[in-house]
Amino acid sequence: MENNVFSFNARNTFQPYFSYDHDQQLCVHYGQSFTQSMPLAKIVDEVAKQGGNKPCVLNFKHITQDRMLCLYQSFAKAIEDYRYQGAYQLAYPIKVNPNASVMRALKECADRHDLVFNFEVGSKSELLSVLSLTAPRNRIICNGFKDKAFYQLANLAAKLGFEVIMVLEHIDELQVIKELSQEAEIYVGLGFRTKPFHDDLHSVKFGLSLRDIYDASGALKDLALADRVVLLHGHIGSQLKSLHQVERHINMMVCLYGNLLNDCPNLTMIDLGGGLGIDYEETENPRFQLSYYAETIIKSFSYHLDLLKLPHPVIMTESGRAVTAMSSVLIVSPLYQTAERNITVQTSYDESLQACWLNGEINLADLVESTSVSYLDDQKSYKLWLNFSLFQSLPDHWGIGQHFPLLPVTHYSEEKTIDCQLFDISCDADGVFKDKTGDDYVRIPCTEINDLAFMFVGAYQDMLSSKHNIIGRTTAVEIDLSTEDDCVISVEQAEDYHALLCHYGHNPLQLMSQFQRLAEFHLDESLTADEQGLFYAMLSGNPYLQIESTPCSQSLLLNRRAIKLL
Repeated sequence: MENNVFSFNARNTFQPYFSYDHDQQLCVHYGQSFTQSMPLAKIVDEVAKQGGNKPCVLNFKHITQDRMLCLYQSFAKAIEDYRYQGAYQLAYPIKVNPNASVMRALKECADRHDLVFNFEVGSKSELLSVLSLTAPRNRIICNGFKDKAFYQLANLAAKLGFEVIMVLEHIDELQVIKELSQEAEIYVGLGFRTKPFHDDLHSVKFGLSLRDIYDASGALKDLALADRVVLLHGHIGSQLKSLHQVERHINMMVCLYGNLLNDCPNLTMIDLGGGLGIDYEETENPRFQLSYYAETIIKSFSYHLDLLKLPHPVIMTESGRAVTAMSSVLIVSPLYQTAERNITVQTSYDESLQACWLNGEINLADLVESTSVSYLDDQKSYKLWLNFSLFQSLPDHWGIGQHFPLLPVTHYSEEKTIDCQLFDISCDADGVFKDKTGDDYVRIPCTEINDLAFMFVGAYQDMLSSKHNIIGRTTAVEIDLSTEDDCVISVEQAEDYHALLCHYGHNPLQLMSQFQRLAEFHLDESLTADEQGLFYAMLSGNPYLQIESTPCSQSLLLNRRAIKLL
């Protein structure tokens, strides 16, 4: 059977961030030049001591920050090599991962290294979340469809000192801008989002046509707001399969930029949106390399701008997936492991014997003991039921077939593998993990199956997740390895039953009262203290199955804890 989980030697994979040590344990690397390492099993053990349960997502702050630094450094080198006169800036799209810890990690890194860093939002909720933790020096680019309240909130933030750019997504936004300009002074910057110049979903759903942009620039000039236009935005999709699309897109964007400069003299920024993908399968394709991506963009801009004798604008990208995906690892444990009995494999069954059983002529024992009956192909021996929900933790795998590398946390082997089927605990037949070819059977390079690690889950998975079967978020673990002496771990417990029930309009306290009434009606007595304690302990617990018994007191721990390791 071909290895369809990953196509590389896993011992040294995902460098410089992860590899296997000589004890066959999956380790995370950190420190200067990533020369220090720590087994993930050690981190998981420490989390368990503090009341955190598996499944859990390990979020490594230092990897997020290093990915952003590498992106800036790649563009800096390309800018120098091609003598580009403008600058590069990241506009982090928070839809990729809006957790405050991720946003703070990026902001802190940018501040520490004196990098110009921006946020991109697509809704009023996202704008509010950015305003709650950012500083006026971090520009906020507002994409997406907008109403008047969106514009009013953004304009107020701009009045208070934030640099906010409202990118026109639809031509009807001009009417909102006109109404707002009649009521108050306009403080926000403005931008145009152009439709991509090829036929795909983005060209149908998003942005302004060339005719719309021509009309919009004229309308803003009539409103004396053309000087507020500072940005041109164009997005052709994420996880691109070819950077040739980017080169062609840049050619079109530069032509449009040159046409707008006469009416919009302050247009100094071009935002290319996303596009930079992640090499989930370690194929070593150059399109996934930060340096190649940066060089492609800067080289294309330099050529077309110089050809048309245009000033070099600030270039932005929204490379959220490339920055965040590699920094998170989902740890899951097998709930059950089933090895099929070693029996002679049959690919068909005896129809006459089955008919006798269905007619009541023989019993089940006679049917089972017959060597001529087999209902399953037993050549592939292992089946694992994993204590997690695919719909909650890996929605992209279920929804669009995105493959996530699967690695053993311990007992890695370069010679031996275990072929198995992987099921989750959801009450749904679609809760099956497949290999990158779509096969239900995966090959895991290990001698023994214990904890497993799904890699690269830091982009989109948390935001797209579904509480299918009312199974909520897993335990989240923030790990800071950026300090020299300490590994600081902060544990946020999984969603408990109380929160999940309330989320869907159920009243846990009412349920407790109902239990009490039923006890008094049917048993002529009240619930005992132990029975009440069991109920309240349940409400403070989480819906993932507890494979290892833990002291009851652990369920009463505070929601967040921080510990130091090393």
